[in-house]
Amino acid sequence: MPSVPNLLRYETIRKHYELLERINEEKDKEVILSLCLKDIDLAEQFILEYHLYADERIKYQIEEDKILGEYDPTINYEEKYSYYHNIPRYPSFKQAAIIYEKMGMYKQAIDICDKAISLDLNDDGTKGGMEERIRKLEKKLK
Repeated sequence: MPSVPNLLRYETIRKHYELLERINEEKDKEVILSLCLKDIDLAEQFILEYHLYADERIKYQIEEDKILGEYDPTINYEEKYSYYHNIPRYPSFKQAAIIYEKMGMYKQAIDICDKAISLDLNDDGTKGGMEERIRKLEKKLK
């Protein structure tokens, strides 16, 4: 049986999760912001590595299906397992935006949200996501 690909063998993905752990343990807002900004700097590479991992995972599924005798060459496995490519939420964007907002640094908060959107990370777990967050921040900026 093939071994399941290990998500944390990717350097940037591992760093991302280590930073999230440190962020969750930290109490000082300035340190949290610093850690979030470091994590945000990793976002583009994280996305690239995550897609590589997803490709590995799909290949694993194909091999597993072959071993189990369930492989069907007429199935588009890329399509069937496309959900492996769904990037999980990247909470550092939301957290940094909130900290900047609390500091009255609305322009910086908007910039963080814009970057998240540019990376297709609009979903921050709130209704309306980063786009709605920007709308609210722009009101405060005026």
